[in-house]
Amino acid sequence: MSYLKAGIAVIVTTWENDADNPMDKKMSGLTKEQALAISRFCELFRSVNGWGKVGVGNSNTETLDFDELATKMTQSDLDLLKTDLGETPETLYEYLIGSWCDGEYVRVFESIKFLNVPVDIEEIKLE
Repeated sequence: MSYLKAGIAVIVTTWENDADNPMDKKMSGLTKEQALAISRFCELFRSVNGWGKVGVGNSNTETLDFDELATKMTQSDLDLLKTDLGETPETLYEYLIGSWCDGEYVRVFESIKFLNVPVDIEEIKLE
């Protein structure tokens, strides 16, 4: 099984409501269009307390409306993400950003890195 599949790989970094418990989520074997759609989706989860780009990250989960978030994305982006990563904005959130933190807050999107992976990269065990 490949550790990274050929194509574009993304590494998404998120954190919990009080800026701890960082998490990196990697996805690979993506097209450029898929990687850009992932980036635009993640941007919706910037911190509500941030300067500049503000999103719904760090907000209360009770007020989070995934149907409303979907209206902030193009149908093309939703279709690209649905085909490969999930079926609804909520499942895309779980896959890309991570689970709820502290039971009541939305994880915050911090950054995304793009990698060009020319061939499949295998994980090996050295003994």
